[in-house]
Amino acid sequence: MCMCNIITRFPADMLSYINSYGLHFNKKLCEYAVKRMKKKDEAGRAVSLTPIGKEQLSVLVKENGFSLPEKTIIWDAVYLANMYMADYADGTPADNRNMVLFVMKTLNDIDACEGQTINRWYSDMCLAGEQQYIDWEEMI
Repeated sequence: MCMCNIITRFPADMLSYINSYGLHFNKKLCEYAVKRMKKKDEAGRAVSLTPIGKEQLSVLVKENGFSLPEKTIIWDAVYLANMYMADYADGTPADNRNMVLFVMKTLNDIDACEGQTINRWYSDMCLAGEQQYIDWEEMI
């Protein structure tokens, strides 16, 4: 399975995290990732994101007629919600519904590999040259 090839590319200290949480976000890693997200303001400047928390996401999911599947790793969903708001939201009233749809479709992607959300984030960190700043021991 391709999973073995991917895992062997991870740094040794990240493997302890993976052994504890699998290829998913936990609360600490999600907060770490979300804290670094930026979005553009009306003038096109990068500004900090006002994060969506777990409780707020749960309410929005329910208000939009969905429920998070039992097997969903909630912190993957929280990360995805914030990523949507940072990268795709345009300030319209429909943003919350579109964000929920994005989260649900991503989590339920039938041909997605295990850990697609954290792998995308980690790939972005590597491409930005920031992976060495992650203190994996602190994230456990």
